[in-house]
Amino acid sequence: MSRLYHAWDRGDERALQRWNQFLYAARDSREARETDHHLGITLARLLIQLGEQSATAWHRHEETTYALAFSWAARAWNIPLRLSIHAFLWQWCENQVIAAVKLIPLGQTAGQKMLSALQPVMTETVGIALRLPDRDRSLVTAAPGWAMLQVRHEDQCCRLFRS
Repeated sequence: MSRLYHAWDRGDERALQRWNQFLYAARDSREARETDHHLGITLARLLIQLGEQSATAWHRHEETTYALAFSWAARAWNIPLRLSIHAFLWQWCENQVIAAVKLIPLGQTAGQKMLSALQPVMTETVGIALRLPDRDRSLVTAAPGWAMLQVRHEDQCCRLFRS
């Protein structure tokens, strides 16, 4: 997010392409790439409908990621970087908690308590993320078991959620 945000700020098309492709390639499965792309173009479409016509080029791009569209909106609307990254992380955590509430089932109150407990962790994570250099290996996760489960999941005949 921070690299894309700064690239938008500088109008650096090469950096936008590079970091967007980096994120797209970092997805562990076809389904994860398709979902990320779908979210990206859907957000770009919404931004266009809200009058942000400069999102048009990325709306039609074949590898637009959600982070690219989200960072564009944050930069276009002058939302500070730290707050933007925190919002991006919050919505990811919230989606995970919603899935857990439905699957386990936890209940709404337990889900809200979980999100509340995650708040300090999210704040700390944003601070760490902002300090990472471009070549830091932790920019990409290394979870081979998770990757294998994603690949197996995308071909299941019966599923509760799209990944």
